[in-house]
Amino acid sequence: MDQATADRLRVKHPENTLSQQLSEQVGTSPAQTEKIIEILLAWAEKTYSDSRPCGQIVRTVVIATEPAGKPITHCQTCEVHLTVDHKDDLGILKAYGSVALRGARILRLSWEAYEQKAVLSYEDLAAILCLDRGTVSRQVRHLRKLGLVVPTRGLLQDMGRAPSHKAQIGRLLCRGYIYTEITALTGHSERSIERYALDLGRIIALCDMGSAPNDIRIISEITEKAVEIYVGLYQEHNVEEFRSHLDKLKRRFESGKGIIGPGQYPPKPPQNPAKRLSEQNYERALSQLMQQHLALTPAVADVVVEKIVALEKQLFPDRDQLAPGQTILLVDSAASAPKYSGNTSGDRPLVPVILSPWTQDKIDIMISSRPLKERRALIADALAREAKAQGGTMSVSCLAFLIGTSPAAMATALAELRLQQDDPTPIKGITEDAGATLTHKGIICDLQDLGYTPPEISIITCHEPDSRDRYLKANLRIETLIKVLGHIPDEVQTARFLGMQKSVTKQYLDRLRRKLAAEETPEAASQSSAQHSPAPSGDQAVPG
Repeated sequence: MDQATADRLRVKHPENTLSQQLSEQVGTSPAQTEKIIEILLAWAEKTYSDSRPCGQIVRTVVIATEPAGKPITHCQTCEVHLTVDHKDDLGILKAYGSVALRGARILRLSWEAYEQKAVLSYEDLAAILCLDRGTVSRQVRHLRKLGLVVPTRGLLQDMGRAPSHKAQIGRLLCRGYIYTEITALTGHSERSIERYALDLGRIIALCDMGSAPNDIRIISEITEKAVEIYVGLYQEHNVEEFRSHLDKLKRRFESGKGIIGPGQYPPKPPQNPAKRLSEQNYERALSQLMQQHLALTPAVADVVVEKIVALEKQLFPDRDQLAPGQTILLVDSAASAPKYSGNTSGDRPLVPVILSPWTQDKIDIMISSRPLKERRALIADALAREAKAQGGTMSVSCLAFLIGTSPAAMATALAELRLQQDDPTPIKGITEDAGATLTHKGIICDLQDLGYTPPEISIITCHEPDSRDRYLKANLRIETLIKVLGHIPDEVQTARFLGMQKSVTKQYLDRLRRKLAAEETPEAASQSSAQHSPAPSGDQAVPG
């Protein structure tokens, strides 16, 4: 089929009718029209699709953030999926009767809507379950007398704050409800319930040790409000009637068995440098440029970019050649480090840099008699400095991909080279503290122990405040846990209480053990200080 025929048939597509109406009646641009149609089709698929699970319906309800007293016709609405017939409903009916099933459905529907950022009113529940409004009101009052939170529209407006899943599920766990019953009552998956059970077990263990609420907050790294909820549940149920259920939750946490929970995190999957490089492309850079200068939304900018790239391929099939051994990459902008460090890398601006990984100077390094690890490190160091000179910053994984080794091997080689350098290799792990390699936990915590202020630590170690404080906060959490336990725990117990990787907790614990050993003997103290104190780089002077 020739292009002219294809274009004529495309005009006759049903979507083109909608496109013409939007352009003529609303005045949207072609790119905006295309994106609007995409949104409408996605909405239609969600609302009218037959792919929903059995027992679910789609209901249009008011979003949770709408204030009380606002006319319903002016409220923003959304579509939610609600389960009117759950697989466990028959078991509740058989065991507890129809009234209990009615309450379970009201509770489940209310929480399902709340999970989707919406709220049901009494009239919504009455219409869905074919009940009168008075019956729904009585049933909700009965559930609340049992200590269960039913997040209806009226309750949210009266409370002023959204109800917490922690109190809702935690109370059921403390009273011995099994997971299938909690799932039927709340609509939460067993995996979600297990996470709450692990957190609650951790708080129970800490409360049994007599930990103060502030120590619990530091160790568990949860908010004061969450600590208040969990401690309140502990105090409410720490009586003979419910103590056996608290002990089960505590044993569940201490056993470390079951699905992944605190202290059981699997190793992070290896990053694929090729995928990251493929995402840092010309199209993404052009899209960011349009968003910045033309005030386009990301979705509309992507549509325009797609058309520009297609046109460019037709007009400019050939490009200027780089010098032999050179390549061009789009890498993260070094200027964006203070703003974007620690955030999603996909949001960072990109800059093009010309690198020379296979030029004669790099070849000379590679064929030299130096150890392979040192050769890789020297080439990576040169490439990182080339990128820095052009306003970019390289990551360890990107350098490893260019040189043909693994990120772990690359990180080890650069770490050893760092010991010989006054000016460290300008990679993200050094300039922004991004990634898990080339860690500075020991140096930063040692400097704090020596009395340096946080700004001085940032100057000495070239760390952003957020990165510096993340290390110091983790060290404080471990020191607080040691204070509560009365001894230095092992890596598994520490990881379980703090929810960290065992390998990370080991680094902090090893440092604290060295610190205690150094305090016992003056000779060891002087050796430890000489070993871990960083040398000033360049013109920087260590603050006195």
